[in-house]
Formats: sequence, C-alpha cells, structure tokens
Amino acid sequence: MLVFKIINFIVKRYKIFELKYQNKALINLILSQGGILGNHVKFGRGVVISGSSSIKVGNNVHFGTGGFIRADGGLTIGNNVIISRNVVLYTSSHDYKGALLPFDSENIYKPIVIEDNVWIGMNVTISPGTVIREGAIIGLGSRVFGEVPSRAIIGSGSINIIGYRDKEHYRSLKNLRKFCKENGEKYQD
Repeated sequence: MLVFKIINFIVKRYKIFELKYQNKALINLILSQGGILGNHVKFGRGVVISGSSSIKVGNNVHFGTGGFIRADGGLTIGNNVIISRNVVLYTSSHDYKGALLPFDSENIYKPIVIEDNVWIGMNVTISPGTVIREGAIIGLGSRVFGEVPSRAIIGSGSINIIGYRDKEHYRSLKNLRKFCKENGEKYQD
C-alpha cells in the first residue's frame, strides 16, 4: 500500500511538472515571436499553436488540453476567458475560388476576436473571421462562424449552409482537371 502511495505521489508531481514546463514553453514561444500575453494565461497539456506572432491574449485566460490554434490571420482574446478541451481556433482557410480543385495553395486570412468573459465549451470549432462578443457562452461541440452577440448562449446545432461555390468556376476547374494535393499544390494524375 505504501509503494502504491509513493508511485501515485511521484506520478502526480511529474504531471504537475510537465504541465508547468509546457505552459512556460508555449508562453516563451508566443512572447519570443512577438505575441502578447496578459497575466495568468494558462495552456493545458497538448495545446498546439502556429502563428504565435499574431496572438494577443488578455488577463486570466485558460486554454484546456488538446487545443489547436492556428493564429496566422490574427487572434485576439480578451480578459477572463475560459476555453475548454479540444477547441480548434482557425484564422485561415484555403482558397476554394482559386486555380485548383478542391482548393489551391493560397490562404485567406481572417482574424478571430473573443471578447471578455467568454466561456467556450469542449470540442468547439471556431472558424476564420468569427467575433464572439462579451459574456457569450459557446456550448460543447458547437461550430461557430460569424458574429455571436453579447451574452448569447450558443448550442451545437444542425448543419447550416453558409454559402455555395461559384457554379461556373467550379465546373471550369473540374473540366480542366485542376485538382490539388493536401498542401494546395497542383496534383498531377
């Protein structure tokens, strides 16, 4: 029984050390690349970040474990924001109107803004160009795009059509067999 307690104690201490080390590493990465972080910003285990130079985060902000942040297009987060586990924040997208199908190598950048006192539940995806106003709550599993009004509570919903590709452009590229690989470069069959 004593051996189990000792092992349990060591494992808990290691996890705390690992989390503190990763948190410091992410903070140093963001700050060294020109990003801005307020006081008491914490990142959970396994958070992945790209575009660190375009991040501006206020005070008392928590990112849960397993998140993915692509901030190349600009990410601004206010104060007192809680972001749960496995949240995806994307500030760029491929250009589906480009020269290849389904998209080409060009990216379209649109910033995400999350204002003060926002709570974002787990497994949420936030799309480029989204603005979440002050005090909003985003329920687990939601897909968010556009503007969320102040103090609104958003739950996961059914699939919403947000637009359509240009029909003639699509047909033209399809007929010319202009397709891309996973990195947006032209695919040769």
